[in-house]
Amino acid sequence: MLDVCAPTESDDIHMNYTTLLLTAVLVSLPLHANSNGVIGGPLVDSLENIDISGSPDGVVLLPSTVHKKITDVFERYTKILADDGTPIHFLVHKGVGNPKIVHARRILEQHLRDVPGSLYGSDKAAVRVNMGIRRATMIFFPDEDAFENGPPAVDDFMDAYEAPMQDLLGDEIILAGSSNYTSNFNPRRDASYEELLHLAHGYGINKGMPALKLAIEQAATNAVNQGWYSPPP
Repeated sequence: MLDVCAPTESDDIHMNYTTLLLTAVLVSLPLHANSNGVIGGPLVDSLENIDISGSPDGVVLLPSTVHKKITDVFERYTKILADDGTPIHFLVHKGVGNPKIVHARRILEQHLRDVPGSLYGSDKAAVRVNMGIRRATMIFFPDEDAFENGPPAVDDFMDAYEAPMQDLLGDEIILAGSSNYTSNFNPRRDASYEELLHLAHGYGINKGMPALKLAIEQAATNAVNQGWYSPPP
């Protein structure tokens, strides 16, 4: 089994790690990624050094110094800092509440946490740093309509943003205790784990952990050969 990450007793996040493993094996690069390796430019550079320390939950309003193509779409911001101080960005549309953003940030922190004694996860510094130097970015919209059919400013941002990004929709984030979480009749899957792992896989694991990258590719090939998985056309 690939020791990508594991829970700690202090975590409130509960998940099925077999499902996580299969997700790690089968994911492709993030769908909305700029894969040309650019890690800077007017938009991305305007997010540098945003102070989140004064916020109780680490989520702040975007300051006026942020590029207009970002603030025309997003309202709030948080981040995770890699070992070298470089940021992994979170850009938040006004329709997504802070509790969902905190939940998502904690999941990515868990994905990136070292797991002593594990085969691949005992030192994930290379994953964290590679995501940071590429300014890997999660973008949050309330739902598919806001993302796919939003105003022209959304397309302007997507075309102009210089760093790799992955979207996560607010209605895909299922908080513990919510009706979608507790329903016996129509429970919803929390897509946060998958979408955040897309970002970590595409711009951390693929770039910084070649042995794990190879193991994932071999596992994916084996899954196809065994008939366990059929890649989309």
